[in-house]
Amino acid sequence: MIRLPPLRSSARRLRDLLRPPGAVVISFPKSGRTQLRVMLHAARLEALFSHAGSSEARALEAHELTEALDYWQRHRVLFMIRDPRDTAVSAWFQARHRAEVYPGDLPGFLRDPRFGIEKILLFHLMWLEARERFPDFAVLRYESLQSEPDRAFRAAARFLAGVPPGDGRVARAVEAGRFGSMRRLEESGEGAALFGQALAPGRGGGPESYKTRRGVVGGWRDEFSGEDSAFAEALFREHDYWARLDRAGVPAA
Repeated sequence: MIRLPPLRSSARRLRDLLRPPGAVVISFPKSGRTQLRVMLHAARLEALFSHAGSSEARALEAHELTEALDYWQRHRVLFMIRDPRDTAVSAWFQARHRAEVYPGDLPGFLRDPRFGIEKILLFHLMWLEARERFPDFAVLRYESLQSEPDRAFRAAARFLAGVPPGDGRVARAVEAGRFGSMRRLEESGEGAALFGQALAPGRGGGPESYKTRRGVVGGWRDEFSGEDSAFAEALFREHDYWARLDRAGVPAA
């Protein structure tokens, strides 16, 4: 039987049942949601966030994640998406150096059905192809949040809040979301005070355990071997990934 994300308490369960339908940010881990949280905080806006059961701590395979579609079906969904290769690299650093749930190397992680690239791309396709099930559905690309932060954040905030944010709020959000700004928050400890472990180094405390580890679009090229790249390309072809994204209204970045 497929398991739903656990609720922390009966009070939390009651709040979920009574909460009026609203907007939620759904994303695979390491797709940029901490950056969006920091930006929304700077703009004095709030949102619900969920990994829809896909976190590395739960270590579920892609076919075990479908019930989350029903769990959030009354909500408007802002779906964050990032290149699966960059997501996988960042997720490996998270699983090995922060969450400490995967002791193996990157090649093994990429090929593991509980964590790797195939799980990521199937998660993307599942949510994008279910978009008609929700009252409203929008997509926020991680890459757009880096290359066009003003435009991307303005659109995301308008979707989540229902009204367009003012220029002052957007400017504060963009500054707060810059890599250097977030790194200073994490290094100073203020990030942990504001956002908990979402913006705090892992237990080891080394550079690889930082949430703000690198933040580079296309950084997977520095980490993948030739065999890893070929493996990823074979999966993209097998699942017709880029064409299915395009049919779902999300053309290649």
